[in-house]
Amino acid sequence: MFDEKHVTIADVSITSFFRNLFIANAKFDVERYPFTFSYVNRILSLSYFQSLIPFEKISIATPISNHRTALANGNAPISNETFGIDKPKPGAFSERPSS
Repeated sequence: MFDEKHVTIADVSITSFFRNLFIANAKFDVERYPFTFSYVNRILSLSYFQSLIPFEKISIATPISNHRTALANGNAPISNETFGIDKPKPGAFSERPSS
């Protein structure tokens, strides 16, 4: 039996990876991996993944700098505050200037 009550965090993690591939229009070899394709599609058909489709469409159609506003206008459940900034910050592994 396969339904929303039996989905694990592993199912969601794996399916999220494939959903991002599909959004990026990556090709999936269905003939070579039919069981994987079937598994991913079963998870994607569940209500909580289906409920994300409107927000995915907004994100795809909107420049990243405008995501927060566009998602808020689309009634996405977003937080009141964000750590998002306009310019990227150097990360822990970024090259640093020599002193």
